[in-house]
Formats: sequence, C-alpha cells, structure tokens
Amino acid sequence: MKFRCVCRAFAALGLCGFVLQLAHVPLIVLGHHILPEGTSTISGIFMGFAWGFGRLSQPLVPACSGLFEWAPDLVSGLVVLLALPAAALVLALILPQSMGLRAQSGPGQTSCL
Repeated sequence: MKFRCVCRAFAALGLCGFVLQLAHVPLIVLGHHILPEGTSTISGIFMGFAWGFGRLSQPLVPACSGLFEWAPDLVSGLVVLLALPAAALVLALILPQSMGLRAQSGPGQTSCL
C-alpha cells in the first residue's frame, strides 16, 4: 500500500513538472513583451528565478514529511510540493488578463501567447 502511494505521488509530481516546463517559452515571450529593449536581461531574470525557486522549494519535501495522517512519510511532502504548481496555475490564469496582453497573429504569423 505504501509503495503505491509513493508511486502515485511521484507520477503526479512528474506530470506537474512536465506541465510547468511547458510554460517556460510563453513566460519568456511574455517577458519580452514587458521589456522589449532588454530581451536577454529579462530572459536571464526569468530563468534564474525559475531555477532559484526550484532549488529553494526542495527542502519542503523532507520538512513536510508525515504532516498528514492520510499521506504517510514522504508522500505528505510531495503533496505539499504539488500545491506549488496549483498556485502557479492560478497565477498564470490571472496574469494575461491583468496585463492586457492578448495573442495576436496576422497572416503568416503564429501566436506565441
């Protein structure tokens, strides 16, 4: 039973990580719209923030192990870590509407947003 819980938690975490990796290109393009004269700077800032946040969130797993009774040991930490992609999804859904950016594509162009 414990092995299946851990396998499910790792599978869900891997799926969330894959989905979050899909957001890198649109985030870079969004940064280029925000600061068109500093595209390399904004790319470096966004990628540095992503790597830094990933590194800083790693201690959450062992710190939250055994937090919930229904999720034993390491699974509790992974459940807490899964809350971060859920929060990122909510913020990503709010961001484009608040900034007034819309995907626009003309003839022969593809939309990146």
